[in-house]
Amino acid sequence: MVTRTSFQAQMTALFDPDEVATRLASLPRLAPALGDPHLEGECSTVFAQARKSAREIYRVLGNVHFQHLDELVQALDFCLEGGFTQPTILRTRARKSFAESLAELHAAEHFLLRKFEVEPQDTTKGSEPVPDFIARGHGTEVAVEVYCPRAWEGLSDLLDDLKDVIKNLDVPYDYAFKVRIEQLEHFTADDRLLTFHPGELAAALTPTVRESIILGIRDDLAAKLARAVSHGSVHGEWERPDLNIGITIALESGKGSRGRLPSRQGIIEGPSTSGYAPEGMFDRLVLNNVRKKAKKGQAAGHASLSLLLVDLSCSELTRELLHPSYRPCSCRPLTPDSGPTSEATTSSPSATHRPGGVSYVCTFSSADIK
Repeated sequence: MVTRTSFQAQMTALFDPDEVATRLASLPRLAPALGDPHLEGECSTVFAQARKSAREIYRVLGNVHFQHLDELVQALDFCLEGGFTQPTILRTRARKSFAESLAELHAAEHFLLRKFEVEPQDTTKGSEPVPDFIARGHGTEVAVEVYCPRAWEGLSDLLDDLKDVIKNLDVPYDYAFKVRIEQLEHFTADDRLLTFHPGELAAALTPTVRESIILGIRDDLAAKLARAVSHGSVHGEWERPDLNIGITIALESGKGSRGRLPSRQGIIEGPSTSGYAPEGMFDRLVLNNVRKKAKKGQAAGHASLSLLLVDLSCSELTRELLHPSYRPCSCRPLTPDSGPTSEATTSSPSATHRPGGVSYVCTFSSADIK
């Protein structure tokens, strides 16, 4: 049986240590925190100059040719210089922990850019609830807790795992890939319509289930590529009747890699999650998730002002929340008169946009959260 730890250790990303070292040379705080990239992880099996790492930060460092990822490592270096340390970002192999830590990083960067001092709290917490950090400046002290919920979490993780494993197969081929996930059966044995609900599928895609799917596909693809005659062009289908989904993967135009790293790109289609009103999804997010988080009171009582910052970059609602028609609908659940679920009283909810996501900010006085 594959344990969660061993599965994450097998989900490695290919990277060029020379290129990473060159980028780190201009990041004086991040470079010593990470160490020598030539010693990170293990050597690639087929790419002589490449290495493989399971740490999430190396998925970023290996792709800083994308502007938003280069800006991310610059933000990390800036926050380290400002005294904000977030060890999870540097060491975690778990995508969820990494996303949550990045949300904290962006929040800390916001305060540091405005000349606040930021003191991490979460790294030394015991059993008592504490905020992620306390920001002090301009005569104000703010206790900040950052929350990063994800829509259809199990399904989103499956899609991300599929992309990662296909792009980082340690095989000597370049290729374009196309992944399609579809519903297998549309009717029951007695001809009743089977409706697809992404929430039900996401709940069924537990870590153990996802591991069995991803590792099976990874091993099958590697074997198919090894047997392929046309330089790695393969097609495969995998079915999970217990989940009522089928996964089809095509690797096209495959050819032998000649670079230090392979060249791969592609798309993942389905299953459809459309048809759900974004204002309804946001209401559910606030009532079922955000208010529960606020009720824990992790930021309450630690400073004169307590703030719960909700990072919605993983919520699949970013475009709608920035739309002038949907924003008023999204603010209603955050106001005191929004109904009986008023465990926390919010004031001045606002949405802000940053590259890659949207953040909602809710402020609380220490007496608001009981």
